[in-house]
Amino acid sequence: MGVDRADTTDLVADLTVTEDDGAYRVAVEPTAETALGADPDPETDVLEHTHTELGDIADEATAYSLIPGRIYLNLEGREPRGSVPEDEYEAVRSELVEALREMEGPEGRPVASQVVTKEEAFRGDHADIAPDIVVVPNHGFDLKSGFKGNKDPFVEHGARNGMHSFDNATLAIDDADARIGDVDLYDIAPTILDLMEIDYERGEFDGSSLV
Repeated sequence: MGVDRADTTDLVADLTVTEDDGAYRVAVEPTAETALGADPDPETDVLEHTHTELGDIADEATAYSLIPGRIYLNLEGREPRGSVPEDEYEAVRSELVEALREMEGPEGRPVASQVVTKEEAFRGDHADIAPDIVVVPNHGFDLKSGFKGNKDPFVEHGARNGMHSFDNATLAIDDADARIGDVDLYDIAPTILDLMEIDYERGEFDGSSLV
């Protein structure tokens, strides 16, 4: 597994990747100037992030999050150690949606711009694997920290300096006939196919070509 250090030289003093029984462990030793979004190990001063399997979710967990803002209920029969009975799915999800909508930051600003269910956000052949809830943050909030009950989930600075937002994507086209009003990210794929003169079925995309 290769590691590109080009974008980490100012933030990371050392970075190692090891494989252990099919799981990758990334160990990052930050520079002295780096502000961490989580407390480093007091013995090693190394911030570690490990991906293994869903079986690592605690038995008592009601839900878990796959960044950014994708939340799954720990559902019986779906997750390896599910704790939420299927007949309580809607009630538990509704309660969690309401709690996320009411969540405020340190200055009282709402964290979420939108909180939507999977049925509202997704459709298609693979909608069954979509997250149960999707949280779209307001500007100034980045849903990439681990939420733990014994820690303040809000930090002033994360491990990354600078981040794109949901509203600042840019598409540059040198076609004089391109429409620029009412543009959506969904329009990018059919636009590229049109520019490449590749045939496609209109019903295959949610968006439409800009040219």
